[in-house]
Amino acid sequence: MRLSFNLIAFLCLLASYAIYAIWNHSRSKKSEQWPVTDGTIQSVNTEIIREGRGSTELPVCDFSYCVNGEYYSGRLSISRTSVPDDYPPRNLVNQKIHVRYDPKKPSKCFVPPVDLDGFHLARNYPSPFESDVEPTSLGLD
Repeated sequence: MRLSFNLIAFLCLLASYAIYAIWNHSRSKKSEQWPVTDGTIQSVNTEIIREGRGSTELPVCDFSYCVNGEYYSGRLSISRTSVPDDYPPRNLVNQKIHVRYDPKKPSKCFVPPVDLDGFHLARNYPSPFESDVEPTSLGLD
């Protein structure tokens, strides 16, 4: 009986992963059709990720891009590819990247993983200003 429960739990976990992978792949394919604009890396800093009782420092960069005169932002993780440890990631500031954005909701964007100036940039974070929830009035006027 115990073996069958573990097998069922494993199969459910495997199915969940497969569904997630298919959904993520289709979302990625959809964003490949979005228009492209230039983005600019605005800042580089370290984000602390809490993991249980410990924490990990993760280098990230914030970027901005403009669509129809409106500015939006996003965040990318940074890892070293071919630069020495003493070469600072802050040298990425003001570098240009290609940003794909949803024409229906320009605050949603996709930046394909890219190698830039000896660093690998990849999207791991939603923009701190991006949300699928519409603003709500708190009636404080």
